[in-house]
Amino acid sequence: MSTDDADEAIYSFAVEGMKTSEGVSLDFDGVDDKVDLPFIFSGNYTKEAWIKTRTLDGTPNIVSGTGTALYLKDGKITAGGHGGTFDQAQDPGSLTVDTWYHVAVSYNATTQEMKIFRNGALVATALNVPNYIETEQKIGSYTGIFNFWGTIDQVRLWNVERTAAEILNSYNCKISGDEPGLLAWYNFSNGFGGVNNAGLTILQDDSDKCLANNGTLTGFALDGNTSNWLADSVLTASNCAATFANIRLTGNAVCINSGDVTPSLADYTDFGSTAGTTKTFVITNTGTASLTIGAISFSGTDNSMFTVPSAPSGALAPGASVNLTVQFTPASVGDKFATMQILSDDADEAIFTVDLKATGVTAPTGPVVFTAGAITVCQDAPDETYTATAENSTSITYSVLPVEAGTINSGTGVMNWDAAFFGTATITAVATGLDGTTTADRIVTVNPSTGATTFTAGATTVCQDAADETYTATAANSTS
Repeated sequence: MSTDDADEAIYSFAVEGMKTSEGVSLDFDGVDDKVDLPFIFSGNYTKEAWIKTRTLDGTPNIVSGTGTALYLKDGKITAGGHGGTFDQAQDPGSLTVDTWYHVAVSYNATTQEMKIFRNGALVATALNVPNYIETEQKIGSYTGIFNFWGTIDQVRLWNVERTAAEILNSYNCKISGDEPGLLAWYNFSNGFGGVNNAGLTILQDDSDKCLANNGTLTGFALDGNTSNWLADSVLTASNCAATFANIRLTGNAVCINSGDVTPSLADYTDFGSTAGTTKTFVITNTGTASLTIGAISFSGTDNSMFTVPSAPSGALAPGASVNLTVQFTPASVGDKFATMQILSDDADEAIFTVDLKATGVTAPTGPVVFTAGAITVCQDAPDETYTATAENSTSITYSVLPVEAGTINSGTGVMNWDAAFFGTATITAVATGLDGTTTADRIVTVNPSTGATTFTAGATTVCQDAADETYTATAANSTS
């Protein structure tokens, strides 16, 4: 490096570094390494993973919970755990150590069929496998024991029974993450292969959902070529994602999962305390095919208080969005609840549901404003109609003072003036609403009637070329 330093015009120094590759798989030590997952299975399921085992002995677990287990038994792909019974389905062939294999198990809770797949091919089918109860799910372990020894990559977990064709067509290529029924997709792309990865204990869920089902690493050394992130992987770079529509709903730019039962102010599903308001959500098609939006409806105790003034409908192109405005109009005060259903042709979210909440409050009665009625009239004037308005009022009544001014219809505001009255009168309008009353006054000046004119001076007969004559007259209540 050249400078104008007098005695160090050329400054030289050494730069040292080490080339590393990004981590794309995870090595398990077979002792205490495991990944805790934040969800459990119920009903149909499919578990998929790429594995490279270092042992053919024992029962190292690949992806297992308390009621469902995918594991190796003496080197053979095995599944079970339903009803506390293991080895319910097993591949008759053995694996080879230090070799990559794609392994999968599917289960249909209705037919009670369990199937084992190796490298995309169906290798075993078990019948009459009972249903199960699950309380946890882990990668590389069964309830913290029977830990896997080797490398795991590309774990895909589904809440549907994938068909043999679906497994075969996608086991060795990349999916999109939006596939129907996909609970979680773990690419294991984290850290750097075989180096110090201290602190990198999150296994990222790469499926396209609002709340990722990230896994948590436990027991890993996270340094060196064992018990750590590795650069070793087998998955091809090709993309085999299918074409399908996928609905996504956001409120206030916050993603909302279908089936959300916890209304929140943050995502607009809780409308807050209000006498009436609207919230605007956004429907986006994150899929690769056109999304058709169907009917939008509400169910629940207070469903009639939630409406869609102008419902979006028709087709949404991939990547396109449309606004969905929901109006809340309380019929009474207190907490109100409803479930919104959005119909579409999304394969696994054909009925998108989300719970809504709002707290109805009493709307304040607005100020009274007179809109008609004279402020100046003559004595014994014809009837005059006084009208007033007030927001959120249920009724408006009228009165007049002093009583000598006449009578006013309390409901219609029609004022009948007393013929003898003149002076100042006050018309009062009282607006009544659910939140109380408000009032306003209109001051009316009643001018007295002008009396008959009477001459009081001035000759009635004069001569030709008479001198000036002054004529004067008077009239009661006259001003000139």
